[in-house]
Amino acid sequence: MYEVVVIGGGPSGMAAALGAKEIADKVAIIERSDYLGGILPQCIHNGFGTRYLNKDLTGPEFSDYLERKVRKEDIDIFLGAHVSNIKKTSAGIFRIVLNDRLIESKTVVFATGCKEKTRYSLNIPGDRPSGVFTAGTAQALMDIYGYLPGKKVVILGSGDIGLIVARRFAMEGAEVIGVYEINSFPGGLPRNIVQCLQDFDIPIYLNSTILEIKGKKRVEGVVIGKIKDGKIVNREFVKCDTVIISAGLVPNTKLLLKMGAEIDPNTGGPMVNEYYETSIEGAFASGNLLVVNDLVDYAVEQGEIAGKNAALRSRGLLKKRNFYRITPGQGIKFAVPQMISGEVEVKIAIRVTKYIESGTVVIGDLRKKVIHVNPSTMFFLKIPPGKINGDSMVMIV
Repeated sequence: MYEVVVIGGGPSGMAAALGAKEIADKVAIIERSDYLGGILPQCIHNGFGTRYLNKDLTGPEFSDYLERKVRKEDIDIFLGAHVSNIKKTSAGIFRIVLNDRLIESKTVVFATGCKEKTRYSLNIPGDRPSGVFTAGTAQALMDIYGYLPGKKVVILGSGDIGLIVARRFAMEGAEVIGVYEINSFPGGLPRNIVQCLQDFDIPIYLNSTILEIKGKKRVEGVVIGKIKDGKIVNREFVKCDTVIISAGLVPNTKLLLKMGAEIDPNTGGPMVNEYYETSIEGAFASGNLLVVNDLVDYAVEQGEIAGKNAALRSRGLLKKRNFYRITPGQGIKFAVPQMISGEVEVKIAIRVTKYIESGTVVIGDLRKKVIHVNPSTMFFLKIPPGKINGDSMVMIV
């Protein structure tokens, strides 16, 4: 019987296992791939560990750092392992069907990450030629398998992965025609706009999207639509041989949904309290499953918190508290965690709906001035004890 089982061996999952191991004896990681690290091994660019380690590492370097720490501990690791089912018994034990075996645990940390949106989830019509990839797939083809997926590239969406992939294509000698973003603002971090686009003279077209994909066997081009006031005001055919979809990520909540966990419609991930515990007692969540993070460092921090609290729950040491619900109000897209007690200091992650040059965040009895807040970047608000005394709405005024 395990005290804590972590489902997902990415950075947040490894951090959760390490956090749990500080308290619990029997800890395991389940990872469906044949290696730990999640997407980090295919992220050969730097920018990882800047907050967690005060170092500027590549994805493989940061993954290696975490894996070395995990393997120094007595943590069971199941690789190439698929969780087909998980149930909580009347006795409060989680029974996990894993490939051809059954394992049991007192608590579970879900760190299953997220999945990319595809052209079909975005309802992009047109032909069905080869040459259409998600940004993550294109990144893996280049950085792990050494294969260049195309030479004349159009990228839909200005999320960070899309920006980084645009740079990778340019570095390999491909022509990146442009990055097309449906919103009036870029979706990626400002530093990636500079380092991945401006430094490589790659144009970004805001208020623009792909209306149709053309091509017989291979992509021949796309129809680009210019948007104004929610309407298409112009159409243009752009020749290309490759289309990269980088239009957002969706938390991989399949297992939690099967168990009946409450989902936050604002994040797409599970509702959690300040322990990072879901609506199912003993089931915790962290990383991009919980909320799509800007930096992997944030996912690692969430994993540590979730893992430690799961271990405390497994030993009956997690303090019982009454929680108040935090809901997003004016100018706020989401706030995580969504349930806090007001008894201890809690740091919540917030994303705004539009650029704020100067404003005040209001929640409960707390007022906090903020400046230059972008919707592409999360910011964090520490709520001291005693500032929340009931269900509250967080807003920016």
